[in-house]
Amino acid sequence: MRASPPCKAPEYPRQNPLREIPMRTLFLPLFVILTMLLACGKDTSGPQEPADMSPAVAREDMRAPDDMTQRVDMRAPEDMRPEEDMRALEDMTQRVDMASATPDMRQGAGLLQVCEGECAQQTLRASFGETVAPFGRAYYGLSAPQTTTSGEWELFIEAMDGGVAGCPTQDSPPPARTLIVSKLRIPTSTQVLTSAQDELSSTLLDYEGSLLEDSVFESASTVRVEPVAIKVCVECVGKAAPSHEEGFVALDVAVGFAGGGEVSGRLYATHCD
Repeated sequence: MRASPPCKAPEYPRQNPLREIPMRTLFLPLFVILTMLLACGKDTSGPQEPADMSPAVAREDMRAPDDMTQRVDMRAPEDMRPEEDMRALEDMTQRVDMASATPDMRQGAGLLQVCEGECAQQTLRASFGETVAPFGRAYYGLSAPQTTTSGEWELFIEAMDGGVAGCPTQDSPPPARTLIVSKLRIPTSTQVLTSAQDELSSTLLDYEGSLLEDSVFESASTVRVEPVAIKVCVECVGKAAPSHEEGFVALDVAVGFAGGGEVSGRLYATHCD
């Protein structure tokens, strides 16, 4: 008996599965996936969101403008205004202030413009030997620059005792004594003024004859004046009298004479036209 050949599986022709699938069927899923990916991307057509919206970053962003302003403000006085410019600005401001000041402020700018109580108490006394005589009151007037040798405004002061109270005139009866201080330029500080350095002049008139033996008047050999307070108005000169009733001059005076006499003390003079 002839042996049968071994059983074999039927053979079918090999085929490529992809060949049976149309190409459009493969591209369709890929196209859908690609579309979804693009749809999930960042939309650049609308407002942009911050890259990092975490609380820490937000706090830093909110603080940045304040910090920048503070740094600029703190740096401005030193970096933007050098020390030299600040000094120049102060000098300019001071010049402008003085230029716009009133006449009273310009005259005697470095002196007190108020003198009351003890400040206004006149203590001026004449001492010649054993004789001591007071000067109970004083008046001042202003000499214009065109009438003075210095070419500046000057004070003309008369301290007197006896006679008639009030501003003296040519018709007034003579007082017991008078001390005249002249060529005194209007003080602007408390700096001491003297006859040697500032050409001050002073004369004593002794109408009563109790101080000077051989003469009615004597010129001083030394004059020393220390300004205390002053309030004068040069622009009031020429106006209807009384032009400046509130004006005054307070000085500490020491006047010496060759014969050994002296007149010294506080002089407080009010204004006379």
